[in-house]
Amino acid sequence: MLTVFLYVCLGSVSELLITLYYRCMMARRVGLTTGLSMSADLLNFFIITEIVVSKKYFLILAYVLGRGIGTFAGMKINIKEREDDRQN
Repeated sequence: MLTVFLYVCLGSVSELLITLYYRCMMARRVGLTTGLSMSADLLNFFIITEIVVSKKYFLILAYVLGRGIGTFAGMKINIKEREDDRQN
């Protein structure tokens, strides 16, 4: 049961990073976008690898549930546009 909860949390964090990546890209935050991209890719690689190696495929459902939660959380975070890119 703890493992399922862990994968829900990891899915939430993973999707939160991806959602923030797209939102930062639209706000032209280059450095933050780069860091979020690398972090999300590495996290997803390790999570999917662990699920496949452990052969506990029901964890995919927990991971997907967490990703839905992460998308919701990522859309609730306010990201400001860079000052020099704003139109007056």
